[in-house]
Amino acid sequence: MNFIKSTVIYKLESLRDYLEQQDESLQARPKMCVEYFAPESIESDKIKGDNISTGSSDEKEASSDEAAIDKKKAANFLESQQLKMDMQLVACDLVDISVFYACNTAKRVQQHDMYKLTNKSLHFEEKISFVYDRSLQGYEWASEIYQRL
Repeated sequence: MNFIKSTVIYKLESLRDYLEQQDESLQARPKMCVEYFAPESIESDKIKGDNISTGSSDEKEASSDEAAIDKKKAANFLESQQLKMDMQLVACDLVDISVFYACNTAKRVQQHDMYKLTNKSLHFEEKISFVYDRSLQGYEWASEIYQRL
């Protein structure tokens, strides 16, 4: 299962890197999602396998087998936690890229005369603000449920 997760993360990171190479303005984009939803200190939250106890050499044969099994379970748990953090970071990067392109497109659309005429009666910006606020609330709600799981 971790192989599939790591493959998906690798492909998404490759996509992000490709987009950044094709459009250099993406490198200077504001990273709102990463700053808001990603862990505060990514480097300090990196999970390291150095803290796994190997047990003493005086332990009995059976307990050393149990220690080896526990060490393997702990390593698998740490790897899955690291994959979870990596997935969260790459997902936030891709959301930031989407928001960046959406904002640039919205600026271009707002310059057209047809938009200016229809906006007077339809008030697009209010509707967009409403959708944005509701989307953010929905993400926070889903994030809370995900944390409980």
